[in-house]
Amino acid sequence: RDLHSFPTRRSSDLYSSFGAWRYAERTVRANEQERFDRVVARSRAALDRRLDSYLQILMGVRALFASSTAVERAEFGSFVAGLDLEDRYPSIRGMSWIPRVPAASKASHEALMRRGGAPAGYEIHPGGSRAEYHPLAFLEPAEAYEPRWFGLDAASRPENREAMERARDEGVAAMSHRLALFRQGGGAGFVIFLPVYRAGRPPATVEERRQSFEGFVAASFRPDLVMGELFAVSLGEPVDLELFDAPEATPGRLIYDRDPGMNRDRKSVV
Repeated sequence: RDLHSFPTRRSSDLYSSFGAWRYAERTVRANEQERFDRVVARSRAALDRRLDSYLQILMGVRALFASSTAVERAEFGSFVAGLDLEDRYPSIRGMSWIPRVPAASKASHEALMRRGGAPAGYEIHPGGSRAEYHPLAFLEPAEAYEPRWFGLDAASRPENREAMERARDEGVAAMSHRLALFRQGGGAGFVIFLPVYRAGRPPATVEERRQSFEGFVAASFRPDLVMGELFAVSLGEPVDLELFDAPEATPGRLIYDRDPGMNRDRKSVV
């Protein structure tokens, strides 16, 4: 689930982590291989471009933190609002700042967040003693989240942990496993984590990265909305398309189906 190595690896690494794609012809001749191959190539290219645009957005947010000694809540909110995500990329459900908070700084972090306009009673949760915490300090659009989600330790969710560790240690953007999203309206999706370091660019070694690591900028998105935006109308071919969060086409791992009413027996996996 490597999304984008800094700075050279392409976002095509991300779409492959979703798993199996399944296409099916709706025409009489299901063996039109040339058209089938064209649809596959067009779909993958479109998704690759969209995910690359998500990366560019996250890198812009990271630049905000790299250019400031302390980004305030209102500043983060204004920056995200200026991206106009609701109109341009409605499949992006939220943007967040997730700082690294050593145990010794937990109380001071909570006090700072409360003074800076966090929801009343902000505290890092769930409870328990840990060497460090990774709370959801800023969430945008803030009004779309219940107050209880502010301060949640993102690393307490098993679906996030592997991606967070990899992003921190390798200096790459990495994607979570599928999980329930917190934004009002719900839905299942993924979170992309992009690490932020004191030096700006990732240091040379894992140990140096861990020492200079400051936190993550992150974006959550719903793949069903992504695929709907891309293929609901513009695919331009009378075919069905399915995408699975698994190496094989498993019904319980289906995350997008362009034509849910079509007979599954007529679908082939690629």
